[in-house]
Amino acid sequence: MDRATSRMSVRTTVSTSSRLSRGTYVSSRGTTFRGEPSYLKNCYIHHDEDLILMCKSCIKPICLICSNNDHQQHEVEALPKYVRHQRSVLQAKCRVIRESQLPKIREAISSINDATTRRVQVIKEQEHKLVMAVTQVAQKLMSKCRHLAKLQKTKITELKTHAADLKNFTEIVENNTGDFTDAELVTMVQKYNALVGKTKQLDCPEEANLLKFKKGEVKMEQLESMFGEIDTTDYDKKMLMKYRVEEPEDRFHVKEIGIFTNGSEAVTAVAPASPNTAWIYSDNSRQNTEVTTNGELRKVMELGAYSRDFFVEEDGSHVHACTDKTVRTVTPEKVNILFSTKPLIPLCVCKSSPGEMLLSLVDNLSNSRSRSSTRVVQRMTMSGQVTATFQYEDDGRTPLFTKPYRMTLSSQRDLIVADHTSSHSGRLCVLDLEGRVRFTYSGKGGKKDFKPNGVCCDAENNILVADSASHAVHILTQDGKFIRFLLTKKEGLVYPFSVAMFREVLWVGGYYGLVKVFKVRHIK
Repeated sequence: MDRATSRMSVRTTVSTSSRLSRGTYVSSRGTTFRGEPSYLKNCYIHHDEDLILMCKSCIKPICLICSNNDHQQHEVEALPKYVRHQRSVLQAKCRVIRESQLPKIREAISSINDATTRRVQVIKEQEHKLVMAVTQVAQKLMSKCRHLAKLQKTKITELKTHAADLKNFTEIVENNTGDFTDAELVTMVQKYNALVGKTKQLDCPEEANLLKFKKGEVKMEQLESMFGEIDTTDYDKKMLMKYRVEEPEDRFHVKEIGIFTNGSEAVTAVAPASPNTAWIYSDNSRQNTEVTTNGELRKVMELGAYSRDFFVEEDGSHVHACTDKTVRTVTPEKVNILFSTKPLIPLCVCKSSPGEMLLSLVDNLSNSRSRSSTRVVQRMTMSGQVTATFQYEDDGRTPLFTKPYRMTLSSQRDLIVADHTSSHSGRLCVLDLEGRVRFTYSGKGGKKDFKPNGVCCDAENNILVADSASHAVHILTQDGKFIRFLLTKKEGLVYPFSVAMFREVLWVGGYYGLVKVFKVRHIK
């Protein structure tokens, strides 16, 4: 039976008695499941059509028009027939759940909890060993200190005896000064000289400071090495096999070295200044802040306006694309407006070459584009003189961008643009030096939403993309080949918004002010 005949058969099996007016179907028992209504509404796409069919491929009720369009290649059955069959088999399925699946789930939960308990116990035992080792070292040092004190006991005895002699001498002199005969006075003077001479011999206070305790440096890396680490190698391999993800040829060792919050607004731009510090801009702020990897505030720079994006020049000045349609340079001493972009809105800015920048401009902030829309990236001087424009493909008609939200320039001079194509999706559009499209990237496999909000390159010219739709950082080759998800929810990413690298240190700014810092090492 061909596809068309099958469709006709389905139509004829759907009797009028199983359909209610305006496409509502009521089960014979009128039961509901956890508060759900006991009827099926009209098609949510074709509002005037009844839900009379069931797509068994998608497990959803559909109308006749849907079956001939989006579900044309799917297995379809009359909805009443499907409901009758499922009503008869649902009890059997529930028995399978109770007798087989639920016990397995409980066993898995118990196994996970037991494994966690065992790991925690091993960690506690290792902690006890390290504490005992530190205690032994401390006791050894204190024992040595007491031994040295015993060696100085003779010195202490001499000092105590001499102190007693001095005390007796002063008491005798003070009580009998007028009663001394001439001979006794001479004798007392001789005793005084002898005592003073002995005092000079014994008076060596610096000896007490010759023995010192030199504190050692507590090095966390060595301590962590002695303590141990949680090895996830086998776990990661199992997950890769379970979800059929090929293990990449290029491997990356990623270690979190910092985490903090910078307010509650989205961290929309990050510019590292060193391996340990970065300048950060958060949405709805008129300040740039320099912070360390643990969030310690170092400097604050007033902008005089709200910014959208910025980069840092070699002289330390900041170049900002601002919401008041200006581009300005900012230093601790002053704010200088370079030029106005009116009537266009500047979205992002990055350094191009000495004395030049790349600036993306749009006529409105919509994530969609009309025929009259302006969506352009321009290379220009610091005074605003345009030296190159990237707006259309080679045919001169097809727009390159929908909303060029963020961009960066690779060391190969490729322009990498994070282009928003809707409120929940986007793509990377990579242009060569002449403005020709080298490739585009719409996410891993193109099956899930992909929303690139931040982009940067590492020392190997790999492309790192902050994807807020999947809460991940993608890493691609310079030719657009997907390597792997460098960071995911597993590393605590929540709506990553901005990414920037300084050598091996990766900064990731999040939607709710969360900033995470990682050390990324490329293992070939």
